[in-house]
Amino acid sequence: MFAANGLSTEDMVALSGAHSVGTTDCDKIQNRLTANPPDATLDASYAAVLKKQCPPGAGTGGGHECHWEWECQEKANARVNLDLATPNRLDEVYYKNLQANKGLLTSDQNLQTDAETRPMVAANTAFERFGPNFARAMVKMGNIVHLSGTEGEIRLSCSRFN
Repeated sequence: MFAANGLSTEDMVALSGAHSVGTTDCDKIQNRLTANPPDATLDASYAAVLKKQCPPGAGTGGGHECHWEWECQEKANARVNLDLATPNRLDEVYYKNLQANKGLLTSDQNLQTDAETRPMVAANTAFERFGPNFARAMVKMGNIVHLSGTEGEIRLSCSRFN
């Protein structure tokens, strides 16, 4: 999808830095937390923190056994920050997290484990590199031809088609 729209692998790695802000549903990471054997690309101490924030069944939207209604609601809506260290700042720490095996999403951590993108992750650990790389990639993405009318759709949920 990136290449078809004129974006390079470097652009994709830079744009992934947007995952330094925001949250995701706990159910999106349960596979990493419950893998047997444990996910070798996920730092064990970080996994322990995540397991406390996202116990099994959390973030699935319902179907929980609860003693109190608020408890079920809390479990159903469980979310976790995409960036462990600086969740409210667009910065290079996201890439440092990847180097430390603290990427939340498998797709993010794969940027560090892949031989082609690992050097790009390393380059973006310096803010003076990440900032311009991210800005350049955002401009390129913003120049992609926009669809109109019935040519496309705006997803109500990023993870699925409407």
